[in-house]
Amino acid sequence: MDNAKEMLGRALDGLDQRVRAAGEDQWALVTPCDEWTVRDLVNHVVWVQRWKPLLIVRPNHADAGKSYEGDLL
Repeated sequence: MDNAKEMLGRALDGLDQRVRAAGEDQWALVTPCDEWTVRDLVNHVVWVQRWKPLLIVRPNHADAGKSYEGDLL
């Protein structure tokens, strides 16, 4: 388990560095998924990180996710 926490921490640190380095003009660029922009993707990652802790208290996935719908950036 500690290894998983460490790996997640490193992944999020790497994402944080890339997000901070992104220029204003890069947020509207498309990702490999043509329907998502860079901003959409980052918003999705934030959304997932926000509702994950709620799964411990409220294990219903749909209910937890609804708490953080919309633009979180």
